Amino acid sequence: MAEKKESQGLLLRLVVLFLGTWLATELFAGIHADDTLTLAFVAVTLAVLNAFLRPLLILFTLPLVIFTLGLAVWLINAVILMFAGGIVPGFDVDSFSSALGGALIIGLTSFTVNMFTARNHVKVRVNQGGGKTGADGVQRLRHNRRRGESDDVIDV
Repeated sequence: MAEKKESQGLLLRLVVLFLGTWLATELFAGIHADDTLTLAFVAVTLAVLNAFLRPLLILFTLPLVIFTLGLAVWLINAVILMFAGGIVPGFDVDSFSSALGGALIIGLTSFTVNMFTARNHVKVRVNQGGGKTGADGVQRLRHNRRRGESDDVIDV
């Protein structure tokens, strides 16, 4: 059962990468793909690069990523898109500005699809006056959980 969900998730990511790359080739004159099969190879290449190279690039540029509040990840995605353009025959990214635009389109496509297909939602609950002051003056939180409520709640 878990294998089926993982393979469905991988397939969904590949389809999203395919759609995002196709949109980027349609919207930017500097990104070219010969045919649909080339776009499929680009999607697989981007998935592999995102799985192995992207975390390393983010780690090595972590101070820059933190300083730019995550905006540097967009630059990393553009570099990966240009790298895919060098690897996959029939797929070309002419300039870094085209790669920036393509990375933006692919990212927005991924964000949009994930917004509608995400299964794990984070719940945040703010409790006012939920604590009880003990004899030592330290405030302790009371945990009044209703039956059936999951433990993935962040108490603020």
